[in-house]
Amino acid sequence: MSASANTSPEAKFWTWFRSENERYRSIDKAEDGEELLDLLLEHLHEYDSELFFEVSQPLDDGSNELIISAEGVRAKFPKVETLVAAAPKLPKWKIIAFKQALGFEFVHVYGELKIDPRKLWFLPLTAKTDPSILGLRIGLYDFDEDSEDKIKNSVWIILDTGLGEKTCADRIRHLEVVALPKKPEDEGFIELPELPIYLAWIDKRNSEQAGTPQPATRHESNSEDGDKPQPKAEERSR
Repeated sequence: MSASANTSPEAKFWTWFRSENERYRSIDKAEDGEELLDLLLEHLHEYDSELFFEVSQPLDDGSNELIISAEGVRAKFPKVETLVAAAPKLPKWKIIAFKQALGFEFVHVYGELKIDPRKLWFLPLTAKTDPSILGLRIGLYDFDEDSEDKIKNSVWIILDTGLGEKTCADRIRHLEVVALPKKPEDEGFIELPELPIYLAWIDKRNSEQAGTPQPATRHESNSEDGDKPQPKAEERSR
């Protein structure tokens, strides 16, 4: 049996990337940039067809980031973690598992939709059967019911970006989008940029009240578990 037959899928991917990594250091300036991204995706999909990636431009310290992502699909998280754990030490590269939290200081464009997360509000929800499952009812000023599915998918991407891929998938298991009430505070809505603070408060409260089940809020969702869709996933160079 040849040595290559005993090579793990993780080692096979990293052996290829080690030999090619310099070509990705300035991907934005490469004339064959799109071809290089397609090639990287092809090799990553040989490892797992449901994983994707992001390649950064050179950072201030001269390094690049290669982010391996499952696009929020929790069942694929172990594959991401296994692949990243097997990564070799490469000069000027930071290999990162999952898209990291970037906060909500951005405007998200999704087709014809343009949504500013700083203008969104959330109402925390709990499942009737399991108060530990957190859902969100997101309120928008300009809610168009005909575009509900597109808005919902866009909001998932916003949450994924703001909270980070793993935190979003682990913590947010249900999502609704609605027209924002005229007085959102009076109905329990909270401005979306405060969501990380709310999650930290939930963690602290649960830690202090360990052993005493406490629902996160009085609001209930009909969902017993997550309904997170899988938006079209593609590699992104950022």
